[in-house]
Amino acid sequence: MSIWTLLSVLMWHMFRFVDADCISSPCQNNGTCVPASFRCDCPLEYSGKFCDIECRPRESTNSYEGFTTGFLSGAGAMLFLFASVCGTVCLTRKYEEHRQLRRLEKRQRTVQILSTGNI
Repeated sequence: MSIWTLLSVLMWHMFRFVDADCISSPCQNNGTCVPASFRCDCPLEYSGKFCDIECRPRESTNSYEGFTTGFLSGAGAMLFLFASVCGTVCLTRKYEEHRQLRRLEKRQRTVQILSTGNI
């Protein structure tokens, strides 16, 4: 017997047993058996080794759910940004007022010292 004959007999036996797995139709719910790897190609609604697990799509109670959630979180972020900017501007103005007041007090002390002549 030649090597090619042995290989062909071996391949025939291998494919015969692989195909035998699909003969029993193990895939459920309109799944298709793939003989070379013994797996089931399942429809979108099912999964699992034998297409026996039902995958139901998530039912949305509100068709605008994604829009409102995204919009409200975006509005919240904009509100936070607005409040942050306003707070920063307000604090900056208060700091500048305080700084100008200190300069004015320093000038007044300097003028007072110079007017009394106590240097």
